[in-house]
Amino acid sequence: MKTYAQLIIELTAYQRLERDSWNKAAARKTTPPKPTAKTSLPWAQRNDATGWYHPTEKSFLFAWSNKTYHITQIVKSPQVFGVTTADITKALNKFGKSFCKKSKDPAKCVENLLVGQYERLVAGEIDTLTEVTDLALDKGWAMVTISSTEIVIRANKTETHKAAVREILEVGAMQGKTIRIRNERNHSKDLTFVFIESAEKFLHS
Repeated sequence: MKTYAQLIIELTAYQRLERDSWNKAAARKTTPPKPTAKTSLPWAQRNDATGWYHPTEKSFLFAWSNKTYHITQIVKSPQVFGVTTADITKALNKFGKSFCKKSKDPAKCVENLLVGQYERLVAGEIDTLTEVTDLALDKGWAMVTISSTEIVIRANKTETHKAAVREILEVGAMQGKTIRIRNERNHSKDLTFVFIESAEKFLHS
């Protein structure tokens, strides 16, 4: 038969094991996950950053300025996005026809409007043009901005949004940040994730 002292020692040891188990469980809940996967963009960084993301192509950052925009990357290096200069010209014509449809002479209006338009895009004098950015977004690319408090992902494809969110969660980059999903073709599908649980729910939707 065990003595009273032996029983106390065993009980104390059991309580210590139980306490350690609870502490480890609590730590798993509160400690930010360590990166376990490769990341295409530095999602976790705290400095402002701008870039293009793609689930399977090489994503990249660029130095944003008042002469360098997301659209500037497309017109300067269309092959990176799987488009051609002919695609861009066609997109500009589409824009021109939409812009000039109420003109007294639509054809002349388009002709005048598009004079030097491509050159202005390359020079960074135009910061956005939906018809041109859609060329990249429709091929699965996303315009990304990263700051100390949020990550904004602007894409046309849900698959692209989900791939980016999955990557952000896998490397633990959502700690202290909000994820904003922007559907450039249908803003009714825009979403904001403040909690990891809501982002995970989106991945399984």
